[in-house]
Amino acid sequence: QSNTTGTIEGVTYNNSTNFQYDINGNITHKSDIGYYHYNTQKTHAIASINNNPSSTSSPSTDDYNANT
Repeated sequence: QSNTTGTIEGVTYNNSTNFQYDINGNITHKSDIGYYHYNTQKTHAIASINNNPSSTSSPSTDDYNANT
């Protein structure tokens, strides 16, 4: 979990993000992004990210070799 607190021009904000990981150490869920799905043959390469079970998006900056 990551917590951030700050003030910008008199406005105070609090932000909390929860993380979940699989046995390989890959992020499987971030509360501010959604669920991460990995390529089955390249276990550290993100195949898709979705924020609910009915929508899936492909990564825009990572390829299947985990290059950015």
